[in-house]
Amino acid sequence: MLLIEYPKCSTCQKAAKWLENQGVSFERRHIKEQNPTAEELRRWHQMSGLPLKKFFNTSGMLYRELGLKDRLPNMTEQECWQATACSSSVPFCSATTRSSWAFRKRTGNRR
Repeated sequence: MLLIEYPKCSTCQKAAKWLENQGVSFERRHIKEQNPTAEELRRWHQMSGLPLKKFFNTSGMLYRELGLKDRLPNMTEQECWQATACSSSVPFCSATTRSSWAFRKRTGNRR
């Protein structure tokens, strides 16, 4: 399993601790140092079944600076993946067959 994280993020820390407590073996990847590629995001998006918008940090400064709120509805999926690869800062876990984009603090369950 791959945990894409921002190490200073308290939710990321809780997710990592939960995985460790469950005995799940995982690799950590710092999202700011090694942002996901467009191809990784495309693959994870397909595995997740989530709307593409979930892959964007919609409350982040870069999302606003790039005007993605207004641009996103008219962008192709490829354009979205390219933009996400540049602006993603939403931590997530990816396993071989499934991706989870968020982590519930109380239960450790995917959402």
